[in-house]
Amino acid sequence: MKKYDKLVRDKIPAIIRESGASCKVRTIKPGEIETYYRRKIQEELDELFENPCAEEMADVMEVVDSLRTVLNLSIEKVIDAKCAKRNDRGAFKNGTILVHVD
Repeated sequence: MKKYDKLVRDKIPAIIRESGASCKVRTIKPGEIETYYRRKIQEELDELFENPCAEEMADVMEVVDSLRTVLNLSIEKVIDAKCAKRNDRGAFKNGTILVHVD
């Protein structure tokens, strides 16, 4: 038996059971949300850097969107904030590295 203790997509337990295996699952408790989402975001980012492709980027975006929902942040509010920051401070397109400030 392999232990995971990690956040998975909602349909994964059914997929495991349909394959003939069994699994035990539980639901995140309110005090655990940040820990499990941090771990999952890092896991998905690591996978994206190992294999940069649309599917891995989709996984990153899905877990970030799930965290946004749990934090009760509307997508509109997040997009507005993103646009405002881009307008005020720019994006990350130029690859500018801040070396030091005197």
